[in-house]
Amino acid sequence: MTIATILSEDFYNTLAEFCKAQAHPKRLMILHILAEGEKSVGELVEQLAIKQSTVSQHLAFMKRTGVVKSRRVGNTVFYSLADPRIAEACSIISQVVQERLTTKK
Repeated sequence: MTIATILSEDFYNTLAEFCKAQAHPKRLMILHILAEGEKSVGELVEQLAIKQSTVSQHLAFMKRTGVVKSRRVGNTVFYSLADPRIAEACSIISQVVQERLTTKK
């Protein structure tokens, strides 16, 4: 196995994990909300209308994979996208999906 192959495998394993973090409807909704700016867990719970424990599980997974980052202020944890390009990528993919849905009708 060459160094290039090892690096390539590492890259694609990391890419697969990164994509897994976006492979759930609720996590995609979280990404779209965070594309608008930083939100607290409570704000996300309110906007998504799901249990805090569920939101926290999704956020923990997304944080482990480098999709979101967090900061704590007192007892409140705020989340934001780890990189603004994530919002751009989500927007492009959303446009493609919207066009596909529109042409299906």
